[in-house]
Formats: sequence, C-alpha cells, structure tokens
Amino acid sequence: MTTFTLRVSQELAVRLSSAQMRSWLDAFLQQPHALPIDPGPGDERISLTLSPSIVTAVAAHTGCSASSALRRIAIEHLGTPAAASLPPVVNRREAPVARTGQTKAPSIPKDGPPGGEVLAGWLIHVFFWLLVVGGIMFFTSRKTKQSAT
Repeated sequence: MTTFTLRVSQELAVRLSSAQMRSWLDAFLQQPHALPIDPGPGDERISLTLSPSIVTAVAAHTGCSASSALRRIAIEHLGTPAAASLPPVVNRREAPVARTGQTKAPSIPKDGPPGGEVLAGWLIHVFFWLLVVGGIMFFTSRKTKQSAT
C-alpha cells in the first residue's frame, strides 16, 4: 500500500476514506464505465492509503492522472452539487456505457485508431530522405563544377 495525497474540495475531504476508495476502485476495475468530469483540485489535502497498481490501472484506463481519476471516482460515489449537473465524460480509453438490453459494454481497443501520428511519422521519414538525396545531389554537383574548372 502507498499513500496518495491529493487536493479535493472540503466537501469531499470530510467524507472520503481509504477503505471506501479501495472498494470503489475494485468495483470500477471489475466493471469500467464513464466517470463524471474532474472538478479539479480543491483547497483541502487528503491522504489515502491505496494499492499503487490498482490506482495506476484506473488512471491508465481513464487516460488521466492518478489524482484526477481518484477525484472522479469519489465524485461518482459521494456526489457534489456541482458534479450532479455535469454529464459523465467518456475518455477514448474508457469503455462506453452499456445500452439498455446489453449485458456487457462493448470492448474497445486499448490504443485508438492510428491517425495523425502515422501521417506525421511518414512526413518526417519523407523529409529526412529528401534532405539526404538533396545533400548528395548538392555535393555531387559541386565536385562536377570544380572538376570542370
């Protein structure tokens, strides 16, 4: 177990405990779903004793920092007036919420579809080879000019 210190609102600080958070994290990993928006750090600091591997798994699944993931889980279970008005957010790594009639949420790939990263890689590759070929042509033409004189 490791102590995680995070900033939360005063409302969450007085109501949140390590034991609660451990059970909520376990439940989330058993059945991942969309979480409320992180309200951001508050004025209070709270320390929770949690399993680092579980916190890391939840943070990786939600695609946000450990502190943000912990606040989002706490808000889901304890609720706050501000969070009640906000819709849940589905991160690209989070499983979509199951529709009525479905027994299990559809699985999604851990890595999103290739997009701009692949294109950028190819453009860098092409640019590199253009520089190499251009450099060879430049130095070859200089040697030819020097030999002619």
